[in-house]
Amino acid sequence: MSEAKRPKVLIADDMEFHRTLVRDALEGFPVDFFFAEDGWDAIEVARAELPDLALLDIVMPEVSGPEIARTLRESPELAHCEFVLLSANIKDEHDFDPLFAAAVAKPIDAANLRATVARLLGIDG
Repeated sequence: MSEAKRPKVLIADDMEFHRTLVRDALEGFPVDFFFAEDGWDAIEVARAELPDLALLDIVMPEVSGPEIARTLRESPELAHCEFVLLSANIKDEHDFDPLFAAAVAKPIDAANLRATVARLLGIDG
């Protein structure tokens, strides 16, 4: 009997504190985590690991979250990937680039983040 494939989640944020906070908020989810600390690293990790979901900080050195999403969207092998924007500058739930399936405001509300990720990955939250 084969085990179901675990979804892969990329967490990209230039602040280690935020990467850890997001991972801890998703504790217990049946997913594999991958991390990136800047935009170029996020692109490299995503191309290597082919995540199902990428949680991207809006502002990172050199390459922003929206630029990362646009770059990755061009890769056919990442067409399945959903993008979630993480930002302290979200005014409302519709105030983000349409490349993103959702946006989560900082400071992170763990319940909201869990609900968003569960919905996008189709898992119990």
